[in-house]
Amino acid sequence: MKQIVYSNLVEVNDISEYIKGLKTYWDGTSLYRGQDRGYTLRPKISRQLFRPNLMLENSIEGNEIRMFEDFKKKSIPFTPAYIKSDWEILTLAQHHGLATRLLDWTTNPLAALFFAVEKETIYTDVTDFPIVFAIKIEKENLITTDTIQTKTPFEISKIAFFQPSTVTPRIRSQEGWFSIHPIYHSKDNSEGFAEFSHQNLQTLKMTPIKIKLTSKKSISSWKYDLNRLGINGSTIYTDLDSLCASIHLDNFSSKAEDEIVRITWSEKIRHAFNSD
Repeated sequence: MKQIVYSNLVEVNDISEYIKGLKTYWDGTSLYRGQDRGYTLRPKISRQLFRPNLMLENSIEGNEIRMFEDFKKKSIPFTPAYIKSDWEILTLAQHHGLATRLLDWTTNPLAALFFAVEKETIYTDVTDFPIVFAIKIEKENLITTDTIQTKTPFEISKIAFFQPSTVTPRIRSQEGWFSIHPIYHSKDNSEGFAEFSHQNLQTLKMTPIKIKLTSKKSISSWKYDLNRLGINGSTIYTDLDSLCASIHLDNFSSKAEDEIVRITWSEKIRHAFNSD
């Protein structure tokens, strides 16, 4: 995927700078999104290519709705009875990895930072770095309860934001929100999903924040600092796998330190055998 060069990029060296730089976003409704690279902000379904033989009259929206209806029918045995509306079902589908028109955000800037550094991506180019987007949401960009009750997600005509129902505990632990990206038709009548244009970031009151990596401040050290603040896989994902990972983080050294420890112990063992 092509990365974007942002003219208003803010660079931070540690968590204290990160938090300090976000103070202007603390009033009103502000959302944050962390990514391991500065890709275009667009939903997963916009990053996929449909199989040509499955295209319904060359309609992207037709294929999207077909996928949604397929999930809706086949997920019944796994879906709690209280999840009924299309908004709730679409939220559940998004949560479990289905490509939808939703894009994940959070009201917690530390959770967004966690998602930016979670993968421990190896960066080989100076244009690659973890990034967090901070955005202020105006009332006109919010989807109201009345809209959710009277319209389906596929009837929204502009990019807007909404707080989903807690259809899964992770929504609550991640303090999750979504932006919803409707279908747009270009002048040549081709279809696509609406995207945030990087030229309009100032208009949208959005700031991209570069998470700076150095030899002294690696991905692992950012994750360690977050862990000290109570942000780790266990608090974000609330499952046993993530709990074990967070216990490892509490007790084991980082990869670089692991190598030092391994070498140190190897030398001690070799010395012990050679001393006889």
